[in-house]
Amino acid sequence: MSNQRIPYTYELLSKNPDEIRLLKLMPPSSSGDIEIEIIRVPSSAPPAYEALSYVWGSPERTHEVTVKTSSKKCFPRRSRRGRFLSGRSKFELSHLAISRNLFIALQHLSFTKKPRLLWIDAICINQDDVAERSEQVKKMASIYGSAQLVILWLGEEAHQSSSAIKTLRALGNGVDVSNLGGGLRSISNKPGSLTEKLEDNPEDVAQMATSWAVIGKLLERPWFTRLWVIQEMVLAAEAIVMIGDAVLPLPIFQAALFWIDGNYHTFATLRETLNFEALDQALSMNLCGTLSDLPNVAFLTRKTHCLDPRDRIYAILSLLPEGVSAGIVPNYSKAPEEVFKNTFLQEINIVQQMDMLSLCRFIDPASVLPLPSWVFDFSVPYQLSNVLPLKNATGRSRSESRYEPSDNSLTIQGLQICVIDQVFEAVPFDAKLPEILTKCQAWELLCRYTTSQIGGVPSIDAFIATIFSQSIADALFTADTLFTGVVLDTQILRKLYALACERKDFTTLSSDRAENMEAEMRYLGTIEKTVRGRRLFRTHSGMLGLCPAWVSKGDIVIAALGCNLPLALRATEGNRYQVGGGCFVHGMMNGEALLGPLSPGSRFGWRDVAGNLEAVVVDDNRVPTQLDPRAGPLPTGWSVQYGDSDEPDVEIEDGEFKEQWFYCSETEEWTGYDPRLTSENLKKMGVDIQEFVLV
Repeated sequence: MSNQRIPYTYELLSKNPDEIRLLKLMPPSSSGDIEIEIIRVPSSAPPAYEALSYVWGSPERTHEVTVKTSSKKCFPRRSRRGRFLSGRSKFELSHLAISRNLFIALQHLSFTKKPRLLWIDAICINQDDVAERSEQVKKMASIYGSAQLVILWLGEEAHQSSSAIKTLRALGNGVDVSNLGGGLRSISNKPGSLTEKLEDNPEDVAQMATSWAVIGKLLERPWFTRLWVIQEMVLAAEAIVMIGDAVLPLPIFQAALFWIDGNYHTFATLRETLNFEALDQALSMNLCGTLSDLPNVAFLTRKTHCLDPRDRIYAILSLLPEGVSAGIVPNYSKAPEEVFKNTFLQEINIVQQMDMLSLCRFIDPASVLPLPSWVFDFSVPYQLSNVLPLKNATGRSRSESRYEPSDNSLTIQGLQICVIDQVFEAVPFDAKLPEILTKCQAWELLCRYTTSQIGGVPSIDAFIATIFSQSIADALFTADTLFTGVVLDTQILRKLYALACERKDFTTLSSDRAENMEAEMRYLGTIEKTVRGRRLFRTHSGMLGLCPAWVSKGDIVIAALGCNLPLALRATEGNRYQVGGGCFVHGMMNGEALLGPLSPGSRFGWRDVAGNLEAVVVDDNRVPTQLDPRAGPLPTGWSVQYGDSDEPDVEIEDGEFKEQWFYCSETEEWTGYDPRLTSENLKKMGVDIQEFVLV
């Protein structure tokens, strides 16, 4: 065996049959070197392997592994007794430079007595070959989805991380988690569990301050800020979290975080010892598996990092609807601005929704890319800490848009809601709770003696609804009701807000209202999440709303077809507009701009429909329906059907809503969008639909 060590040279991967590389990690050698073999296998039928998810860290390749390459076989030889002996494999040794982070991970991953077959991107993809990188990135979803196990390597033991894993194991094993759809979960304690004990004895939570602190340190690890690891985690058939030599199954880890999140605002000790931003980031990564549309995934991944700006799209392709991802082919020779623009155009072409516009920011000073305002710059971290809650500003309308390549403009259809007449001081992006509540009190004083023209709602009720970012009807009957089983009335919401302002902290009304405590704390948490980075605005007619901090007096707010949030626009030369993102407008969040208010006694709500939260109208007899009665009869040739059962006219079956579909007998088209809410039909109804040219 030669002792010569030369740099490893990758062999080209075959395209027929299509191949990927795997590495065989050898047991620890006596010399302390890490030895591997790199093999090529058919991507359609690879042997059983595991995949590693880790943080690259510094791109500098400061460490080396030894690569054993089988070069040829020696000819058979005769023994002294004349028998033929089989040929022996001859290996050549070379070295491959890798990062320090990967080197440490390999030290912990090797088995004592047998090789371990792994897929690791930095080794199994030739990172210096742009064409190969582009080709292999297309297969990432399949590679992680086909792995027998995905190892989520968070790093070495540090800051008592083994103790954190122990506590997380106890918490996760103590709860049952059920998905309610729309990113919501139901969490129940198992009898005799640690979680049940903590909820029954709040003083025990305080006694575990050290445990919460080390969990907080764990959640601040760089792994939780890397973009690529999200799809690696979400696509895994089975995954484990690994820190040093400590291992925890991913579902147990997730369940523990869900419990902490559900009790974060209930227990002061959790708020004092756990960084909410770190907890929120870890939870956002988990939600990417259930909220798979582009706007949600873009927002949930806003705080993650990657080295190449184009990976802001390529790293999330497998999380997007198939129709969207199929039209986006990874190509590292394209400019980032071209990738971002084409992705948005693909989204509105396939999904026929424009909710990405709610993330835009006129001209973002942090952006260095030549983009029109209607294209979200994925490479710049989104500053707002939360998107606005459940919304339905234009009902089940589909987007109607036209892209003009010659001037990079996008023409959309919509209705102007209002002109912003007055804006109040914005809440800083990094504001803590006391500052947030102080700012809300200042807003309240400025609005207290004004009566809204929307239904004559007293200003205090409109103000409370606005800082909760929900209409009063929604605040009293939303998805939280499904989650907690508790409905809070307006009087309770007022008292909760007043008490929070007085104490500059979130406090429930009384300890003997245990059944309401969770609902109360969740509503209060809404204020903290939604007003940070936003400002209150008022119109000449008395409307109240929330808008991003960069919106100013004179900007307009429109309801755009195919966009669930009202949008702030700023006029430029030639009757064109820049997009400033999504807003909340009290009294205009449930299609009122297009269809007017509901009839007396009716209200809006949200229901689980085939695993998704959908808006419903509840009439004065408490009968809910997905079909909005304000929009009138369906156009000629259209009918509404529910689900795919033998009874398409039945909307609710065995207490569960069936999915609503619309069918056109003339074109044989099926769609989930309401044909009554097209620009053509709305104009016939007398709605002042206009064109807005975005630049």
